Amino acid sequence: MKPMSSSAIDVLRQLFLRGPVWDGNLVSKAGRTELVDSGYAAQSDGWQWLTDSGVELAVTAGRERAKNDEWRKKAGCQ
Repeated sequence: MKPMSSSAIDVLRQLFLRGPVWDGNLVSKAGRTELVDSGYAAQSDGWQWLTDSGVELAVTAGRERAKNDEWRKKAGCQ
């Protein structure tokens, strides 16, 4: 697996913390597309959300290197 771009990481974080997000509220559409192409996110009718694989990735990332307390709390890294 190739490393994710910073924009994909930002979208991963956004979708993990905020749930399904409308297109107009995304931090990066390029990051979203990268996640969708990798199978970590899905989209339909202007909404995008994490797939099961995306949630697993976000939890793992939260446990390994999260610096944001909200991310760490949701990922169970207390």
